[in-house]
Amino acid sequence: MTAFVDAHRQEYGVEPICRLLEIAPSAYHERVRKRREPQCRSAREQRDDVLKPEILRVFNENFEVYGVRKIWRQMRREGFSVARCTIERLMRDLGLQGVIRGKPKRTTVSDKSAPCPLDRVNRQFKAPAPNRLWVSDFTYVATWAGFVYVAFCLLARVAAEKQRAFLARLDDRQKHLDVLSEMIPVVNIGQGVATDFEVGGLGYGNRTVDWLVGPIDGREILMDVKRRSIDLIRQLDQLNEGQTAPEPDHNPAVLFRSVESKLVDSDPASRLQGVWVVTDIRQEGSALADAFKNLNPAKVHFAILGDWERDVHILVRREDDRAFLLDVFSLQQSARFTFQRA
Repeated sequence: MTAFVDAHRQEYGVEPICRLLEIAPSAYHERVRKRREPQCRSAREQRDDVLKPEILRVFNENFEVYGVRKIWRQMRREGFSVARCTIERLMRDLGLQGVIRGKPKRTTVSDKSAPCPLDRVNRQFKAPAPNRLWVSDFTYVATWAGFVYVAFCLLARVAAEKQRAFLARLDDRQKHLDVLSEMIPVVNIGQGVATDFEVGGLGYGNRTVDWLVGPIDGREILMDVKRRSIDLIRQLDQLNEGQTAPEPDHNPAVLFRSVESKLVDSDPASRLQGVWVVTDIRQEGSALADAFKNLNPAKVHFAILGDWERDVHILVRREDDRAFLLDVFSLQQSARFTFQRA
């Protein structure tokens, strides 16, 4: 994005371009300043510059076959104090990938002679109203038992101008599950209820929030969606491999991480704000309630723990909001996501 502004700033100016791209001019100028003065960058960015050449060196010295785990272990042997997730992130940035045992799985073998299904919407995935257009996706998930093939059918609630970015993220292997999780809250919303995806202008700074629902009886619902199983799973993976890692302690506060920083103060009578957490991990009930209470009550009015099923656990500031949310999203209250400490 910075390169695009650089290429056209002489002709159009920085602020008009940023306004069109919906980015803050200050964000662009900050990136330019960091590029001009590298010492002003964050400690993480500066450390990344040190680690990337070392990762590339280890990768090349080992015939370009090492993956994340082996490069991480080799660098630890050489005295680098670095987390495995950091190696994974930097290898992804460098476009490096280790060799995988076995033959690659071919998931699609096209037959050019076979007739293709008709494109009945002429690639225009924009619906005038709910339940007029559905989008299907056939994908696969690698499991210990082999590949599981899954068909998804999603209601087309993503505006036409945002669909290209949505489909690009859906095609990204690293973001695929996150994108699917973002669709969970809206699949059961009734006809006639407006939804807007990746909403800008209502969050803090230039950050977008996943869903704006309504208005319904004069109230809007602004909600971010978080998939929060991965934090604990990474800890368990490290322990399973005999690596040094803290004992897994899934602090419920992790579920709500980064939510407050996105939202601004709002009157819940006109705009109800909160988070939908997609998780498979049960939470200790009182600790979960305490974590929710510690959030800014002017910014976060509710939190929902749920998955693809319709039973969820809802935390609210006002009991009247619980019934309202259950009705809008066609949900029912459940104890499936919590347990009580003995």
